[in-house]
Amino acid sequence: MDYSKVGQEAAPFTMPADWSKIREFANATLNDDPIYFDPEYAEKTRFGGVPTPPTWVVDMLFWATPETHLDLGLVDSTQGKGGYLLHGETEWIYLKPILAGDTLTVKTKVADMYEKQGRRGGKMEFAVTEHTFINQHGEECVRYLSTVIQQWVTPPTS
Repeated sequence: MDYSKVGQEAAPFTMPADWSKIREFANATLNDDPIYFDPEYAEKTRFGGVPTPPTWVVDMLFWATPETHLDLGLVDSTQGKGGYLLHGETEWIYLKPILAGDTLTVKTKVADMYEKQGRRGGKMEFAVTEHTFINQHGEECVRYLSTVIQQWVTPPTS
C-alpha cells in the first residue's frame, strides 16, 4: 500500500439522480415505499419530490471512469503475492436529501491509510476513501466512507 496517497484526490465526475434509476434501486432492494414510485405522492411529502433511497449513491460506481479512479496501491490474491482484499467498513453521513432530477458532482479522496497486526498473524493494511456528493446548488448531500483491508498471508517481497 502506498501511504503517500493519503490526501490524494481523484478527478471529480458528475452523475444524474435519475428517477428511473431510483425506481430500479428501490425495486432491487425490495423497497415498495410509494415515495420512490409515485412522483405526485412524493411531492406531497416533506421531501417535495422523489428522494433517493438510503445507500443509492453506490450507483456512482457505475459512473466512475478510469480517470476518476484512485489507485491505492493495493494487491489482491489474483496477483499471486499472498494478499487478500476485504471489505472493512462503510459509513454513510446524510446531510441533505438527494432528489430525482438533481445532478451530483462526486469528489473522491484517500482519507486515511494505516496498518495493524492481525490476530492470526500477518499485517493488515487499511485504506479509507471518502466520496462526497454535491448537488447542482453546491450543497453537500452525502459523505460515503469506505474502508478496505489488505491482509497479508505472507509478507510482501517488493
